[in-house]
Amino acid sequence: MGEGGRVNPWHPPEGEKERHLRWMEMMWERHQSNAREEARTREVIGVFEVLAELSRRRVEAPHFPPRESPW
Repeated sequence: MGEGGRVNPWHPPEGEKERHLRWMEMMWERHQSNAREEARTREVIGVFEVLAELSRRRVEAPHFPPRESPW
């Protein structure tokens, strides 16, 4: 505490700095996790875009001659 029982913002109480650093580390880990999840989402969306493009193409079924019975 500072003068007159007030907290000095430039000198946080003991333990406050460690708590703040843990909070910052947790926020960084969350940010990294979100970034990885966004990258995975973009990858999955890309796969679906390719599938959508393939589904729009008209494909003619191959013609096979009728099979003859071996009997």
